[in-house]
Amino acid sequence: AEYMGYMMGNHIYGLLPPKMGLLHCLYHLGLHNNQIGWTIPAELSNMRSLKYMQLNDNQLIGTIPPELGNMPKLEELMLHNNQLEGTVPDSLWNLMGLDYNWIYNNKISDVPPSWSIERFYNENELPRRGRENRM
Repeated sequence: AEYMGYMMGNHIYGLLPPKMGLLHCLYHLGLHNNQIGWTIPAELSNMRSLKYMQLNDNQLIGTIPPELGNMPKLEELMLHNNQLEGTVPDSLWNLMGLDYNWIYNNKISDVPPSWSIERFYNENELPRRGRENRM
């Protein structure tokens, strides 16, 4: 069985506990539009069934854990509008199924243009990063 954890816009404060990585059957982690701070735990990469990780519009700091590149089913990674810094881990480039990867409005130094578009008018205009668009 697969499960969805969707708690967007609930004024959730605090940090992401590393034990969230034990939620092996979760396929959708929707914690966007909250006030979650601190770093992204590398242990989230243990969520092998996860397809959608939406941590955007929070107060996350630190770097993007390279371990996130070990999530074979990940299709959508939303980290925009946080305070993340550093560079995009090389491991993310190897995620063959990653279609949507938004990292804009952070302090990341090497965000590709297709990952940094800030305004979309409808879902058909979302940037797709498929195998043919690898940098």
